[in-house]
Amino acid sequence: MNIDAKLKNFEQSLNKISNEDYNKIEQKVEEEIKSSIEEELSEYEAKKQTAYDKNVQKIEKDFNKKIFNYEMNCKKEIIDEEKRIKNQIKNDAINILKQYTLKAEYEQFLLNCIQNRYFKN
Repeated sequence: MNIDAKLKNFEQSLNKISNEDYNKIEQKVEEEIKSSIEEELSEYEAKKQTAYDKNVQKIEKDFNKKIFNYEMNCKKEIIDEEKRIKNQIKNDAINILKQYTLKAEYEQFLLNCIQNRYFKN
């Protein structure tokens, strides 16, 4: 083999080796870029999920607080209405009793009770 053929062969070997090395490096760089992008995407998704979860918790907390306040207001209104009705019944009963005590039949009833109590013994 002459020197030109050897140089040509050497050049082809160097080109082949450099192409293989270049392809390996390019593949490695692409894998690193892809890995980096996937990692950043995962971190971004995790942050967004965390923010979403916090918002959901805040909304649930606000909702539960509003429900609790509504229930407390309803219970208070029921208790107030119950007191009002009891007072109204009491006042109505007092008025009916007062009206009854002004009638002659109450006087007769009272006299009969006294006579039965003290004159039967």
